[in-house]
Amino acid sequence: MKKKNLFASMAGKALALAVAVMMSVAFTACSGDDPVTFTNTITLDGKMHNVTTAELSFFKNGSYWLMLQFSDYTAVVAGVPEFHNGKTFDMAKKPDGCSGLSWSVAVMKAQKFIFSGDGSDNPNFVFSAGTLKTNVDKATGEAEVTLVDGRITTESEYFGDGKPHTISISWKGKAKS
Repeated sequence: MKKKNLFASMAGKALALAVAVMMSVAFTACSGDDPVTFTNTITLDGKMHNVTTAELSFFKNGSYWLMLQFSDYTAVVAGVPEFHNGKTFDMAKKPDGCSGLSWSVAVMKAQKFIFSGDGSDNPNFVFSAGTLKTNVDKATGEAEVTLVDGRITTESEYFGDGKPHTISISWKGKAKS
């Protein structure tokens, strides 16, 4: 009887140890961010396009414009590295602490705005959904943009075509200056 109880006791402890090891592996695998794989594409209204060129301009106030060419369109992502680098913004809300300087995303075709939205208080330029994360390095021209599920309608009198649009951007690379 003592041998059966000893084996049963050891089996129970071995099972508990195995569960503890598996749980620690599971928590280790889930901790931290998953690495982002950039596809260098823009999905506009459900249709995916490859980004063909990228140009980066900086201005005296510290802001930038990153212009991404795709098909017959140009996407312009603007921001201020000091306030925006490495931060994910809810595009439906104005970011805190920007003191008037904010991000913006616009898409144009044939030099006409399809839509334009930003983090300002102006209700004519508000995205109804989406998240935006950027990293821009002025010294190297390296940049990355992750925009997920952006949704906006900008009326024609306010730099848009009045139609609802969706946009996602996954781009990383060295932009021309």
